[in-house]
Amino acid sequence: MTVDLRPFRPYIYRDAISRAVSPPFDTISPELAEELKKNPTNITHITLPGPGSEAPSKILSRWIEEGVIGRIEKDAFLGIIQEFRNAGSSLQRIGIIGLVNIFPDDGNVRPHEQTFERPIQARMAIMEDLGAQPEPIFLLASSNRFEKSLTRAISESRQVFDFEQPIGVVNRVVLIDSDEHVTEISKSLEGESVIVADGHHRLEATRRLAALHPNNPFWSMCMSYITSVHDSGLLISGIHRVVKKKVDLKAHRQEIEKYFKLEEVASLNGEESMVIFDGSSKYLRMVPREIPEAIRGKFRSNIVPYPYVLIEIFFKQCLGFTDEDLSDRVEYQHDIYQAIRSVEEGTASFVVIMPPWNKNTFIQMIMGGDLLPQKSTYFYPKIPSGIAIDLP
Repeated sequence: MTVDLRPFRPYIYRDAISRAVSPPFDTISPELAEELKKNPTNITHITLPGPGSEAPSKILSRWIEEGVIGRIEKDAFLGIIQEFRNAGSSLQRIGIIGLVNIFPDDGNVRPHEQTFERPIQARMAIMEDLGAQPEPIFLLASSNRFEKSLTRAISESRQVFDFEQPIGVVNRVVLIDSDEHVTEISKSLEGESVIVADGHHRLEATRRLAALHPNNPFWSMCMSYITSVHDSGLLISGIHRVVKKKVDLKAHRQEIEKYFKLEEVASLNGEESMVIFDGSSKYLRMVPREIPEAIRGKFRSNIVPYPYVLIEIFFKQCLGFTDEDLSDRVEYQHDIYQAIRSVEEGTASFVVIMPPWNKNTFIQMIMGGDLLPQKSTYFYPKIPSGIAIDLP
C-alpha cells in the first residue's frame, strides 16, 4: 500500500495572482461569486460558470493564448506556506500541490465523508468540458517522513508568488523543482495512505472520468494539496447547525433529557461537547448508556461521532425532524459568532455549536474505515483555488 505521488507541470497565473484566486468553489456564496467575477481572469469563471456564461473551456483556452496563465518549465511540486493567527497565536502550515494516483481505487486515498450524486455530476460536467483540473482536492498525510522532507524542500526553494486569501491568511508559494527534493518527497509516502479532508465530490468525479476515458491517463492522477495531519497549523473544527425551523425546545425537554444532560455553560471557548444556544447556552452531553446499539454498530471504530448523534437522536428522535426538515430548515455555519448572531437577530430558533475535533479520534475513525455524515468537519485554512491548473 503506497501513495503514488508525482510532480507535474501545471499552468499558473503570470501576474495579478491576488485578484485571480478565490476560496474553494463549494464555499462561495452567490454574492461573493458575483464580486469575484468582476475580475475577468478570476478562477471562478471556470470553476463556477453561471447560466448563459461563456463555456469554461473557451475561457481557459483564451487565457492560455493571451498569456494570462502559462505552464511551468519543469516537473515540480508547488510548496505552500500559510501564515495566520488563531486565538491570539501565530501559526504556520506547510503543504504541497502535486499529482496523486486515484484510479483504480486501491484504498490508499481514504474519504471521510459521504458523497451525493448531484454535486458529483456537476463537477464531472465542468471538468470534462474543461479537459482540466482547475483546483486541488485536500489530503492529509500522517507520515513523519513526509513532513520532514517537505520542511527541508520548502526552505531551499524559490518563491514564485504570494497573496492573501482569505483575509488574515498569507499564502506563499514556492517552486520545488530540485530532482533531489522531488524524489525525496515522492518516496516519503511509500507504505502510507492519505485521508481526504476536502474535495470528496471532486475526487469521485475524477475517478468516474478516469473510468469513462480508460485510454486517457490524465484523469487517473488527481491534482492534490497534501499536508501533515500533525501540523500545528491544521485546524479541524466542527460545523455548527443553524435551525431555521420554529422550535420550542422547552416543549421537547422531557424527550431530550432521555438521551442528554443539559447543563448551563459559562463560556463558549474551548468546548469539548455540543452546546445549544437559544439565547442562553447549555451543554448537550450525550448519556453514553443511552446510545442505541443500532447506532453504535454503524461505526467500526466504536466511536459514535457527534454529528451522527445530533442527526439521528437529537433532531430526529427528540425533536421529530424529518429528512426534509434537515435539508430545508437546518443550515451550516463554520463561524461560531455568525451562528450565534442568527439567533440574536431572530433569524434562527437556536443553533447547535459543534466542538473542534480531536485529531487522534478523527484519524482513528477514518483509518478504521468509518465515514462521517456530510458537514462533519471544517478544515482551516482552506487551500485557495487558482494556485495551479492541471492540463494534459
